[in-house]
Amino acid sequence: MANRHHSAGDQGTLRRVNLTAVLNCLRQHAPLSRAALAAMTGLNRATITRLVRDLIDHGFVREIGTQSSRNGRPAILLELDPHGGYIIGARLDVDASSVFLTDFAAEVLWRAESCHTRDDGQEAIQNELRSLVHQACDHVPGTGRPVLGLGVSMPGLVNAADGTLLFAPNLGWRDVPIRAWLSQDFAFPIYVDNEANLAALGECYFGAAQGASYVLLVSITAGVGAGIIVDQQIVPGASGLAGEVGHMTIDLHGPRCNCGKLGCWEAFVSATALFSRIREKIAAGHPSQLAEAALATFDRAVIPHVVRAAENGDEAVRSALTDTGRLIGLGLADLINIFNPEKVVLGGYLSPLYAAMLPDIASVVQDRALRWAREAADIVIAHHGSDASLMGAIATIYDHVLAFPVETLARSARVVAQKGGGA
Repeated sequence: MANRHHSAGDQGTLRRVNLTAVLNCLRQHAPLSRAALAAMTGLNRATITRLVRDLIDHGFVREIGTQSSRNGRPAILLELDPHGGYIIGARLDVDASSVFLTDFAAEVLWRAESCHTRDDGQEAIQNELRSLVHQACDHVPGTGRPVLGLGVSMPGLVNAADGTLLFAPNLGWRDVPIRAWLSQDFAFPIYVDNEANLAALGECYFGAAQGASYVLLVSITAGVGAGIIVDQQIVPGASGLAGEVGHMTIDLHGPRCNCGKLGCWEAFVSATALFSRIREKIAAGHPSQLAEAALATFDRAVIPHVVRAAENGDEAVRSALTDTGRLIGLGLADLINIFNPEKVVLGGYLSPLYAAMLPDIASVVQDRALRWAREAADIVIAHHGSDASLMGAIATIYDHVLAFPVETLARSARVVAQKGGGA
C-alpha cells in the first residue's frame, strides 16, 4: 500500500503552489466564483474554500457580489482586494527619476518625477531616487496594510540576482549595488532589473502583450535594449544580460556608441540619434517648424513637439523618421529571425512616434526577415509607452507575491499586527 504520509515540508510546498494558482487565476480572470476557481485550478472545492478563506482573512481577496449559477443558487464572486497591500515601482532614467505607488489591483494612487542630468553626479541622482521612494511611502493610505515590495528599473546591464547595476553607459556608472543601498532605508522586498526587461514584463501583465506567451520588446530611449518574455517570465540569459540588442554591430565604420564601440544599432536608432538626424536634415536645408537649437541635446520634453511637427508634414522630421524607421526595421528583422517571437512590442521614449515609422519599419522587415518568422511576429506599439518599465516594476512584486504567497501572507499579518490595524 502506498505511503500516504506527507511531511510538513511537502504540505508547505503544496500550499504554496495552490495559493499561487488561486492568486494567479484571480489576477488574470477575476471576478470568479469559488466553483470557477476550482475548475480553473483543478483543485477540489474543499481546498479552494480553505485557501480563499485564508486569503480573505489576510486581506488579499474580497467578495464583491453574486451571479446566478446553473443550479439556480447565486455564486459569490471574488477578486483581488485593492487594499490588500501596496506596491512601489521606481525607474531611473538618464534624465529623470520616476516613482509609482499602486494598490494591489495595480491602480496608480500616486506618482512623481524629478529631472536630472548626468552632470548632477551619481550621488545626487541616487539620493533623488531614494527621496522619491520615501515620498511614495508617505503616500501609502492609512489602511494598516503593508508595502509588499519595491521594483526598480535601471538603464543598463543589471545583475538581477543581487540587484547590482553593472554598467550604465549613458550615465557612466559601473558596479552600483542598488538593492543593497536601498535596503539600508527600506525593509520590504526590493527587486532591480534592466529597463527593457521590466518594460516587456509590464506589457505582458498590463499592456499590448497580454495573452502572448513569447514576447520580444524593443525599448528605444537614450539607449536601446530588449526584453524577452516566455510564459510571463523574463529570460535573463546565462549572466542575466540577455537582450542587449542595442550593441549589435550593423556598420563596422558607423558612429561611436556610448559603449565605446563603432556602429552599434543604438548609435543609429536611439532617441539621441533621431534628434541628431533631424538636426542634420535642417542643416542640409530641409524646411522645419523646429529650431535646430532645440534638438542640440536629447530632451524628452521635445518629443511632443516632434510628434506635432510630423503630423503637420514637417519635411525635416518626416525625412528623419523615414530613415530611422528603416534602420529600426533593419535591426528588427534580424531579431525576428533570431528569436522567432509571437509578439514584437515597440516601446520606450519613441512610442508616440512609432505610428509614423511603422510603414517603413514593416517594409524593411518584410524585405529582410525570413517569411516564416515574419508571419509569426505581430508588431505592435507598447500601450504604456515609456511607463512600461514602471508597470513591469509593479509586475515584479506581483511575481514575488505569487512565488512566495505563504511568506507574503505571514509578513502581511506581522505588519498589520505591529501597526495595530486591520484590513
